[in-house]
Amino acid sequence: MRFSQLASIRKVTVQPSKFSAYSIYLGFEHFDPGTLRFNKPGNPSNVTSTKQAFHAGDTLYGKLRPYFRKVGWARDLSGLCSTDLWVFEPKPGVESRFVFYVAGCQAFSDLASSSSEGTRMPRASWSVVKDFEIPDFTLDEQRGIAATLGVLDDKIESNRRLIRLINDLLDSMALLLGSKLPSVALGDLVASSSQTVNPLRLGEQVVDHFSLPAFDSMQTPERIPASEIMSNKLAISEPCILISRLNPRVNRTWLAIPELGYPALASTEFLCVLPKGRVEIGAIWLALRDEFFISELRRRVTGTSGSHQRVRPNDALSIEVPDVRKIDETEKLKATALLEIEHQRKAENQHLSRLRDSLLPELLSGRIRVPEAHETVQEVIA
Repeated sequence: MRFSQLASIRKVTVQPSKFSAYSIYLGFEHFDPGTLRFNKPGNPSNVTSTKQAFHAGDTLYGKLRPYFRKVGWARDLSGLCSTDLWVFEPKPGVESRFVFYVAGCQAFSDLASSSSEGTRMPRASWSVVKDFEIPDFTLDEQRGIAATLGVLDDKIESNRRLIRLINDLLDSMALLLGSKLPSVALGDLVASSSQTVNPLRLGEQVVDHFSLPAFDSMQTPERIPASEIMSNKLAISEPCILISRLNPRVNRTWLAIPELGYPALASTEFLCVLPKGRVEIGAIWLALRDEFFISELRRRVTGTSGSHQRVRPNDALSIEVPDVRKIDETEKLKATALLEIEHQRKAENQHLSRLRDSLLPELLSGRIRVPEAHETVQEVIA
């Protein structure tokens, strides 16, 4: 069956004068590449040009630079979206989430990319992707595939909600405790690590790469052969906290914990800090989430280009933060425990995403049947 038998493009344009009827806006920027989901939607009042409407059950697909594989399913949402997205409306008698998974498979994006037209702003061609073919699945089979893969994505989303809750709780702790403590320079609490490694010397060994794009995507490192990394990176040999020096107006504070068997490397755009003495790493996290530190980090950038402004390591280490050494031991351990839970859930999401991406083409090709895939999923989720 061809994709055009599963879905059509919903073409409902909405003029700015009608935006007040909508409360949700999804732009190209709200979708992370390859994750098959969108982030927190924006507000229609913040956009001005003509947009298009989407309904609950539709699939949104980034036709601009389709190699980014920006895809999301509007499970129970309706609203406005960018015209850089296709809105796929399921045909009658077709499982809506199945349409999403077909559009989300790598082969679909590969075809969309091959059909792209334009040099600076390449966009996929519907006349090509509408003929994307998969086996002829019955409605029950479509539902089975969607439900099996959906278990993984639903667990990922549940973990994401918990991660957001933990972040909010840690920020609340930082605000409450920080106001009661004297200040010290960050360098009094942490040491910075600047040991670098040339990835090319690791050859084809698979490493965990803590990069800015990886943070922006899933806040988990990208696991790739070292040979794919072109420049020297920071070597991470023990748990530490990474602070983005590049464009600190975007908060990128990252707990980095090396995993056994995978060398951990980080972009040199990060400042890698480790607790001095016996200070809990959770307490250091609270210091780095202090409002004054965040604002001062942004103020101390150097460079003229708005997109390439950096903070010098010594400048960051000289910023005053709450002296978290004086926090009650129970609070330190609580913050560290919350960070560990967050790390575990992020690592689990990375594993679940990989499993989904490996099962997706096998199910759509018929090489694996739903019962077999369901059994694999249950072993992981249980």
